[in-house]
Amino acid sequence: MADADAQTPHRRVRNRQRKRSQRRLTFGRRMLYRIAVPLGVGIIRFFWWTCRIERVLGAEHVERTALAGKPVVFCYWHRHQLFVWRYLRQQVIGRGAKVGWLISASVDGEVPTGIARAIGGGLVFRGSTTAGGSEALRAICKAVRREAVSPATTPDGPYGPVSEFKAGVVKMAQLSGAPLLPLAYAARSAWVLRTWDRFVVPKPFTRIVLAAGAPVEVPRDCDDAGVLAVQRRMEGELQRAFEVASRSVRGSA
Repeated sequence: MADADAQTPHRRVRNRQRKRSQRRLTFGRRMLYRIAVPLGVGIIRFFWWTCRIERVLGAEHVERTALAGKPVVFCYWHRHQLFVWRYLRQQVIGRGAKVGWLISASVDGEVPTGIARAIGGGLVFRGSTTAGGSEALRAICKAVRREAVSPATTPDGPYGPVSEFKAGVVKMAQLSGAPLLPLAYAARSAWVLRTWDRFVVPKPFTRIVLAAGAPVEVPRDCDDAGVLAVQRRMEGELQRAFEVASRSVRGSA
């Protein structure tokens, strides 16, 4: 029998997904989440208040699309949620664009959903772009086409593997007609948590630079090989956006 530690990363991810999907919203969890949501909101606002985004590189890509009423699918790694959320909330939604947050329909998505509704603005879609998420995907595509909503997604979430761009997000862009737009940020000083996603928490009062990449169109007739090619391309685009932000924040005074 193979040793449990010899499991592939994908198998470990599937096991983690299976365990989490079996959780139920019990009374105890519901009470815990009622405490966790305001606590989470308070922590997020603390970091938003003590840190500032000093510049947004590639902002013209957002200006020409979402802020001009042309929807895109915003893509950012799960570990970069903290300040991408701030950017989208304050500088995109705050300027009149419509953004929809795609959050897991599982019990694990209850707290993020509560936080998004408290501070995120925009619409909240509960579901997945993978198995069992067809209803959420249809709702998002309808909102993109009819209301020019720009979905905000973490293509390696909610459980990983880390930095792996999932096919479902490419399918979302393909079916909705909205291009994929990569976002990443870098902090001059930050903690990297020991979580599956290596979540980034900027240290209070540090400087932050956010980078937006050019929109990537997904052809309507894209086949499986084409979808895979877009996945690999977007992994590269997100890495490039992060590197651009990192060079800029290191060079800032």
